[in-house]
Amino acid sequence: MTNDQDLASSFTKMNNNDTISGNEQSTFKVETYSNGHKYEGEWKNETKHGKGTYYYANGDKCARDWVDGMQTGECVFMWPDGNR
Repeated sequence: MTNDQDLASSFTKMNNNDTISGNEQSTFKVETYSNGHKYEGEWKNETKHGKGTYYYANGDKCARDWVDGMQTGECVFMWPDGNR
């Protein structure tokens, strides 16, 4: 397999124009949504699980923990200028 094939196999295009990138065997993935938002974080069994950060299209972001696809604990919210 060439490097281009490796790269192509690490992206999954979804029907709603959202994209998931990352190796399907890994526990860290990046989801890029058609509205410009993005999620980067840990996954378990194809479900958000562990630490993850949600990036809004306007530059805001929210870091939090996930358990079996459900948000847990408080969001650590950060504005584009770095303030919390």
